[in-house]
Formats: sequence, structure tokens, C-alpha cells
Amino acid sequence: MAARVLGKASSAFDKAPEGSEASSHLSSTDKLNVMVVADTDMLADRFWVQQSNFLVKLLLHLLLITVTL
Repeated sequence: MAARVLGKASSAFDKAPEGSEASSHLSSTDKLNVMVVADTDMLADRFWVQQSNFLVKLLLHLLLITVTL
């Protein structure tokens, strides 16, 4: 899964975080261009697809009806 984020953004930090240069800190920008990529197992078939052996169930059902008649 991936998304591209464009536009205005404000920093979560009021000042430069410890260990970084204060001159490189931006409090906001109008030119945000970020690509966010994530791996998700939620989209795997086992979470979204219910597998069923429909043909076998149908044939067994029809056979049961035929035998009971």
C-alpha cells in the first residue's frame, strides 16, 4: 500500500530535535512531497476471501436429496 502526500504541512517540533542542526529545522512548508509506503498483511486473501468448496457441497446436497426420494 502506498500514498503520496503533497501540499502544506507544519512540523510536530517547535524547535529542532536534540542532535540535529537548528539551521536545518523547518517549522512549516508549502512544498511537502512525501511518499509513504507500508506493508500490510491485512490485504492477504485469508483475511478477505472466504474459500468454499461449493461444487462438492452442491453435489453432496443433490445426492442426499436423490437418496431420500
